[in-house]
Amino acid sequence: MYYRLLPALFCLGCLDFDHFLPAPPPPSDAATDLSGTVQDLAPTGPDLRVKVLGPPPVFPGDKVVSLKLTHCEEPLALAAGNFQAMLGSDRMGLAVGCSGRNVNLMRQDYGTAILTRTSPAKQHPVAFLQQTVFSQTNTATLALAAGRIDGDAYLDLVVANGTQLLLLKGIGEGSFQPPVVLATNSAALGLNPPGGLFPVMTVGDLNGDLVDEIVLGAAVLNGPATPAVALRLGSELKSSVVYGSPFSRLLLQNFGNSSPDLVMIKKHPGGNNFMTSLFHSDGKQFTGQDISTGYSSSSEIRDIAVADFDEDGKADLAIAHNESTTGKILLQLGQGGGSFSTVHKVADVPNTLAAMITADFNNDAFADLAVLCNGQVLVYAGKGNATFTSPAVLVPPAPGSYALLAADFDQDGKVDLAVTQGIANLDDGVAFFVNETPL
Repeated sequence: MYYRLLPALFCLGCLDFDHFLPAPPPPSDAATDLSGTVQDLAPTGPDLRVKVLGPPPVFPGDKVVSLKLTHCEEPLALAAGNFQAMLGSDRMGLAVGCSGRNVNLMRQDYGTAILTRTSPAKQHPVAFLQQTVFSQTNTATLALAAGRIDGDAYLDLVVANGTQLLLLKGIGEGSFQPPVVLATNSAALGLNPPGGLFPVMTVGDLNGDLVDEIVLGAAVLNGPATPAVALRLGSELKSSVVYGSPFSRLLLQNFGNSSPDLVMIKKHPGGNNFMTSLFHSDGKQFTGQDISTGYSSSSEIRDIAVADFDEDGKADLAIAHNESTTGKILLQLGQGGGSFSTVHKVADVPNTLAAMITADFNNDAFADLAVLCNGQVLVYAGKGNATFTSPAVLVPPAPGSYALLAADFDQDGKVDLAVTQGIANLDDGVAFFVNETPL
């Protein structure tokens, strides 16, 4: 089933929101040719940084917490946030989207599991979590995002599956109101062709009104032009045509314009070509045609992440690129206004990549990367000059890793990692890698 390959969706509203094996060889600085688009573009010029590189990220193997989930088979999607704000809590909660690929018909393995704390994280680590299951339909949760959708002070959850787009309105106590159906198929959202699925989604505030919009992409493999849709409750539906299917990630990011832009991976219709592109936003809708970032490939672009990797004040684009059995991490340095330099390679990866996220794992204010690769998590510490250290290699306790998320789950000021694990009732759950990097 194609959705088993979907990566985790990163929640922009959770920005406050890894057993070791020998590290792979250091990444090569040599250029590589991918579909004739990659050039050697090593950073040049004086290094004016006053920051100091931090120590290598440390995620001890004996600090891995494996949490099994009930009524949640083959978890696919993760979202984090403080779902208990009304209680005066600052405790990070976790939402898990479940696939529902039944092997035991007596179980109901659909919907969304919400994990909230019964005690402060500083008193009890990640293992002390309470689970509540919110089941929506008998189809898999393919995408999950947390945000303030209904305009109040509490985080809500948006759930997308193969047939519906649902809203769970948070009440601030770690629980939610019954699901509200926002749409039952892609046609109801203005997506073309009708009946398309909802496998890619993100949320964010486009117009500065402190209410998050929902941005959807309906993937129809080998289909015609397909819109990405911005939807805000109580306002007119807006859609923008994308030539090709949004594939595995949508991100909202300000590239120096007045409103966030939408950057995405898409697959060309009727072929196997992938590319990264973006839409500018005027705060109300995505305007004009999608703009290529200058990178395309006949092999898979699995994921993207955005951060200032070279410390020049401009957002850059990291790309997880897969070939037949191996992967590469590529960078496009931002030039402002949504334009980018030519792609250059920063790391070779021994297996194909499933997901990629960015965060500061060693508290040196430089953007780092974590990638999910053949069931392992590789953590690359950024040097602030568009290069990275050799990775720390983290191994989840069980197989079946699809989704990756970064957040400070134990409230110690260090960003931890959560990764889904389990295939068809085999230790289905979430593994937490607790960050013990010295401050």
